[in-house]
Amino acid sequence: MSLRTRRAVLGGVLAAALALGVSIFWWVRGHHKMGARTNGLVTSISRARGKILELEAPEQQAEIAVWIDVMHPAPTFEALRRNPWIQNVLQEPLGKGFLGSWTPLLNSRGEELGSAFQGTVAEILVTQLIRKPFRLVWFQGRQESGTAALTLLDPGAGENSAFQALDNAANAGRVEVSNCPSQAVAQTPISIQRWSIAEHVIYAARAGDRMVFSRQPFPVIQALCLKKEQLQISSGKGDLELGISPLSFGREAETLASVLGIEGPVILSFHLEGQRIVPTGLRGILQHPQRLASGPLSETLLSLIPEDMPVVLTAQLNLPESLDSTSLVNFWGKDKGKGKVDPILARQLAILWNPQGDAGTGVEVALIWSRPADSRDLAEIVQGSAFKKAVLCGQQVFASTPELIRHLASTCQGKTPSLNHAAADVLNGFKAPQSIGLGIATGKILANLMGDGFHSMHPKAQVSPEIEDARKRLEDLPYLGFTGTVRGDALLGEGFSQ
Repeated sequence: MSLRTRRAVLGGVLAAALALGVSIFWWVRGHHKMGARTNGLVTSISRARGKILELEAPEQQAEIAVWIDVMHPAPTFEALRRNPWIQNVLQEPLGKGFLGSWTPLLNSRGEELGSAFQGTVAEILVTQLIRKPFRLVWFQGRQESGTAALTLLDPGAGENSAFQALDNAANAGRVEVSNCPSQAVAQTPISIQRWSIAEHVIYAARAGDRMVFSRQPFPVIQALCLKKEQLQISSGKGDLELGISPLSFGREAETLASVLGIEGPVILSFHLEGQRIVPTGLRGILQHPQRLASGPLSETLLSLIPEDMPVVLTAQLNLPESLDSTSLVNFWGKDKGKGKVDPILARQLAILWNPQGDAGTGVEVALIWSRPADSRDLAEIVQGSAFKKAVLCGQQVFASTPELIRHLASTCQGKTPSLNHAAADVLNGFKAPQSIGLGIATGKILANLMGDGFHSMHPKAQVSPEIEDARKRLEDLPYLGFTGTVRGDALLGEGFSQ
């Protein structure tokens, strides 16, 4: 294995620290911009009230990048409805701004729309249309613009009756597509209904074994054209699951998954606990389980990770004692098992990410590597990159900005709190035996993004009391933690929260 190849493989671990942040940031930002570029299409459709609009099929079948499975809709909706934090927020500017113009749509009554159904649109959605497990999907693709599609498989008589009632009340034309982009499904014409309620447009379709709903037509087309098994609800034991496909976030994210031995998506599971939704673990299929070690994270590593770091991903990698070309060929390559086999040692690493809400701000990420003896090999790998390097608390550190290096140095010196000073539930979660760990400070992330977004849009304006109150309310959201441990050829884990 040449130095160039070795850098490409091992460098995936380092590059992923930057790439995960960059990929997700640009994916969200690019899809937001794509939404603006498709406004003309949506506007032209909205003018075609009561008419038929023909669209060309997308050039190719889009892959699902992210999805959410809701296994038990009724208790989930009830938990959210009764959650004290949500109830309080809905009465404040934050909640009113979030719902905004959707309130008239959800509160529209059947009699006001000239329909036979009783009650509000929200009631018919929750009690009649979305009663079975459903999946929300976000596609990777130029035309899908980051808009989710809600998919229901095998709808029954009740769901079909509710669909028809809403169609009778709100139909404002339809969109037709001659065929699917994929040859893997039957090439039959696609018809999508356009519903207009309280100045909002929803695209809805029912065909064969599924119903699909979205705010734009292209996600509906893509969801209708997928094979049924691609929309099948997970058989996991959680109440909700979030699925992420590394393949959708760039080559570096795919390389990181390969280095970790993961094949396919990573699933984060949740269950209902009274009025709360709490994490229960991380799972995935392992193509190469031998690439991951298991055990508690070291005190040294935990003492270097800032307590206020919004996103922390940890992993324990099995690698040869020496990271020279021959050793890596024997461990990773096709020649594994031939020639001399070096002893295998575990390395602990942590990828840190501080999401930014200002598009003009650089991505702030860092990688911590536990084994000082790897310094020469790591130096060769990152040579010529933009990473800043330091040795802190005996750990190799690579960061995208000098400011982040200084923050980690302050944490190492005990001047700012580390994860060792985190709330007991969070610290115990990271200290538990694991192969992979993920911590997400949801409140801090959303509060920071709101603040950054406001300053990027109004650089000279003073923060209003409403914005500051909203930030403080968001900071009340819990810390979510997930761990996964190698069990045979799978990752199975636990969850923790503050």
